[in-house]
Amino acid sequence: MRVKASAQAKMEQDAKENEAKGAKYAETFAKEKGAKKTESGLLYKVEKEGPVKHRKTAIP
Repeated sequence: MRVKASAQAKMEQDAKENEAKGAKYAETFAKEKGAKKTESGLLYKVEKEGPVKHRKTAIP
């Protein structure tokens, strides 16, 4: 039981640290030139446009 509790505490601590690192990275990334954020919160940046132009509407 002690080992399990110790492992659980370590995992929880690691999770908190990773969340903090992720939030800091996202904040920095969002400030980069060309970075965009979707409604769901996903951050992305188009590095290079492809040569193919896609239709704006679905094919019936």
